[in-house]
Amino acid sequence: MPAQNPQFSQISQFPQNPSLDRAHDKGTEAGESRIPPILRGKTYLDPLYDPAFRAFFSDEAALKDFLDALLRLPPGRRIERLSFTFADPVEFRIPGPKTVVFDIHAFTEDGRFLDIEMQRAKHSFLVDRMLLYSAFLAIKGKQAMESSPESLSLE
Repeated sequence: MPAQNPQFSQISQFPQNPSLDRAHDKGTEAGESRIPPILRGKTYLDPLYDPAFRAFFSDEAALKDFLDALLRLPPGRRIERLSFTFADPVEFRIPGPKTVVFDIHAFTEDGRFLDIEMQRAKHSFLVDRMLLYSAFLAIKGKQAMESSPESLSLE
């Protein structure tokens, strides 16, 4: 896998959105801005939005280092390989149609699997949401297994 994803190499592909800048510049308390003074009035990519998140982390080595540091993974348990699933939405009916996009799948040196999501909204019932995503992953794995050449040869 190449180190740099060419799809995200041009930052100019992201249009400016003044309404997002104003929304983020409102601050958390009266008179307090969430944007550091050095960035105010500048054009920047907010990593809370998918296009910027993808642009920042399109370099696989940098993303591995970032995630290892963020998750404080010790040697022997660090991220070994990544799988990007930006373009692979999974659709389920629960009871109505629901589309889930898993952002990054990571596999660690000790064989663990991590589903890494970028969330910009606070969710009530976070544990329920995590259980639902786990169920989606299990169903997706079962579907992949059933369509594998090994499984099809058993029929």
